[in-house]
Amino acid sequence: MIPLLITNQKRTLFSQRPLASILNEPHKNIIFLAKDTKRHYTYIKKPKKITGIRTITAPDKSLKELQRKILKKILRHIKLQPCAYGLGKGKSIIQNAQKHQHNDHLLNIDLKDFFNSVHYSKISRIFLGLGFQKSSATILCKLTTIDYHLPQGAPTSPILSSLALLELDNKLSKLCSQNTVTYTRYFDDLSFSANKDLKLFKSKVIKLIHSMGYRINKSKCCLYEKHEKKIVTGVTIIPSGKLTSESYEIILSKILKLQRTTNIDSIDPRDKNILLGQIEFISSINKKDGGILKNEYSKI
Repeated sequence: MIPLLITNQKRTLFSQRPLASILNEPHKNIIFLAKDTKRHYTYIKKPKKITGIRTITAPDKSLKELQRKILKKILRHIKLQPCAYGLGKGKSIIQNAQKHQHNDHLLNIDLKDFFNSVHYSKISRIFLGLGFQKSSATILCKLTTIDYHLPQGAPTSPILSSLALLELDNKLSKLCSQNTVTYTRYFDDLSFSANKDLKLFKSKVIKLIHSMGYRINKSKCCLYEKHEKKIVTGVTIIPSGKLTSESYEIILSKILKLQRTTNIDSIDPRDKNILLGQIEFISSINKKDGGILKNEYSKI
């Protein structure tokens, strides 16, 4: 049984109350949706940032609403490991990067086809570990998986994926503690940093990950040395330890180009909104860089 961080009181509630009562949803609706969830999904293919195609398995309105109830009434009661980022207050990509900004060496590892590798059996252990009877756990599994793995478009998948990695997080955290290494995970992006070379440590990490049944995306595995510019989940750490964004120079160039535009009215308002959003994002990483961009934008 996976040791989940949840109070005994809440565990008892889940074990004693009917699922329909917990979700505030008619029993017949739950059974109807759980009976054949596959017909309630649409497959949407989107190009990846670099290369290849990503398939988003999007639930329809009725199933998505029920999944949101599962997320709100059941899964949000669970406290994730301190190393897990991406969900909850103070767990953004910026806070994730801050954990590594003062270390000289950085190792990034990406888990390959992660949602597909989170099998139905792991999700079942999560719901059983919460105190649900087997029949209720089975229904919850059917409502949150498709073809025996997590669907990438379901609102319940991000937190279930993190809960499924609880055992891996524990083992990696222990390994890092023994080697004076900082470890964080942003969904399927694993980052390790230290003030020492990580080449030998890298092999230990990969061996442990493989032993847990996960594969690594070798093309996204990156080892940064001392004095190198480092990137953690889209946030750049320059050698001085300052956080910035790779897109800073690109956004500044766009703004300077717009300043030279003679017909301001010809600029699409949507493009302006996108640009303002990018400026705000950079400001959240580095206020000084954001201030420069805002000042230049005001001159348009």
